Amino acid sequence: YTPVIQFRFATLFVASFPLAPLLALLNNIIEVRVDAWKLVTKMRRPVVSQARGIGAWADILSIVATLSVITNPQIIFVKINVIAKVRCSEALVKSLHANMLIPQSCILAFTTDIIPRLVYYYGYSAEYGTGLPTMHGYTEDSLSIFKISDFKEQNHPNILPAWFDPAFHTTCR
Repeated sequence: YTPVIQFRFATLFVASFPLAPLLALLNNIIEVRVDAWKLVTKMRRPVVSQARGIGAWADILSIVATLSVITNPQIIFVKINVIAKVRCSEALVKSLHANMLIPQSCILAFTTDIIPRLVYYYGYSAEYGTGLPTMHGYTEDSLSIFKISDFKEQNHPNILPAWFDPAFHTTCR
């Protein structure tokens, strides 16, 4: 559970301690190396069991990431509020906070993942044969692979560059 706790602290309080993600990364690199050394030299091979995914932890990590998008502007606001008491009026700072930071953080937190999924669901995902929209193929569709053979003839360049040889390159990323 410690990596989840570490992720929580690194994301929720990155505005107050910007070095936290770097220290967490350094800690994880050292921890992986030490665990690898212990696994190779001190332990027997563990019995492998396959899992379908990370289970409930996916929802927990998503909630923590969403909360971090909301809490970091609040921490920045506290910093701005302290500076603003010295330099400008409190009404200006409250206006900045209410009109810019909170709505933007909520928009980022709650719409970033849903909009591409909705576009795929309603625009591109008609199930072959049934015509009903599904999410099958969303991951493959969102990887941005373009087949060079899909270029229309009128869109081909007049002088073909070396990299535009359809015999060697079939896709473009």
